[in-house]
Amino acid sequence: MQVLIIEDDPWMAELLASLVRNQRRDAAVTVCQDGMAGWQHWSQHGAELILSDWNMPGLNGLDLLERVRKHEKQQRLSKEQQAPFIMVTARNDRRSVMEAVRFGLTDFIAKPFSVGHVLERLKPYLGEGPSTASGLAEQSLLEYLERLSDEELELPLSPSLQETLERSIRPEQQDFATLNALWQRDPAITARLLAAANSGDYYKGGDSLTTLAQALQRLGLHTSLNLALGVALAPASGLQEPVLRERGEALWNQVRTLAELCQALARQVGDNPEEAYTAALLSNLGELVVLYEVQSWLATGQTLTDADLAAALDRFSRPFSAALKANWRLPLSVRQRIGALYGMGGQVTAKADLVMRSAYLLQQPEDSREDGLDSCLRQLNLGKTIAEGLLESVRHMPQVAL
Repeated sequence: MQVLIIEDDPWMAELLASLVRNQRRDAAVTVCQDGMAGWQHWSQHGAELILSDWNMPGLNGLDLLERVRKHEKQQRLSKEQQAPFIMVTARNDRRSVMEAVRFGLTDFIAKPFSVGHVLERLKPYLGEGPSTASGLAEQSLLEYLERLSDEELELPLSPSLQETLERSIRPEQQDFATLNALWQRDPAITARLLAAANSGDYYKGGDSLTTLAQALQRLGLHTSLNLALGVALAPASGLQEPVLRERGEALWNQVRTLAELCQALARQVGDNPEEAYTAALLSNLGELVVLYEVQSWLATGQTLTDADLAAALDRFSRPFSAALKANWRLPLSVRQRIGALYGMGGQVTAKADLVMRSAYLLQQPEDSREDGLDSCLRQLNLGKTIAEGLLESVRHMPQVAL
């Protein structure tokens, strides 16, 4: 099924695309960022469903609707043969709606909307569709991963957090502190909301945001919840395959422990503890992306071997991590901290980098730690006994389920 989305807010467009794919896994979704691009695509390729914003520069949604219907009449298409055209807009007063209906509007969805409401409204237009994407059936796992574009890369959610989000938390029952506490241990939500908050649609100058709490404040409750729900409703957001789920749990636990240690060390030496936490939490994005995409590949009816998974992680974890960080424009300071965890081949001297590198080395088995740990701690004026005490405190912290 061909679906065309015309929306100048890329985060809103991506959310709508996720909702469409949640209902129809086989949907081929095209996103255009303005009315003229949408018209050019539709006139050349057509679509079986059109979702369009109203207020756009140049050719607005109403003008686009008028052109589409005029073209269909010239093709002598009956009303039943016309593509459903749904306006997604904040202009939902009766006069505007009636004007659009006069031009052949099929339906409209008012902004701001709830995700559950949109899913219900889309059902009649999307139908059931096949459960697997037959076009992918002949691709090996490595071929499938090789052909993914940077824009298609996604992260899986922690299982219990996905269940919480799918219960469609009501915005009026939440506050920033509650959402920050609920979401701050999940890399997918943190990365997604940071990327959105630092995008041109919400970022109007000043310093880039580097923590989830800052992102929530900039985006607001309603937008934050919608973006999070969009992640949860993506078809492969939950790792259903046992081997993938087990590997994901190990990765999530690993980065959460590292994040807590980085935060504790930063507090001890007067560094930024929340930024240190964020960077550590996002330090294994590549591996998580691979798990997400392997789950998507399995949905086409394939079977997975241990050798397949090992080869995929080895070949794609690093390039997928770099692509996601670049595509989502994660703040430079966060990326630098992530690089410092692994040394990046250079001498670590800045306090922020020393905190990250020390935490990474402290987590290694004592007999395999590099000599650099003593140097890092010395530059931080931090005794090894204190540092190891922080590590033990973190390791014995109660496990908080998401």
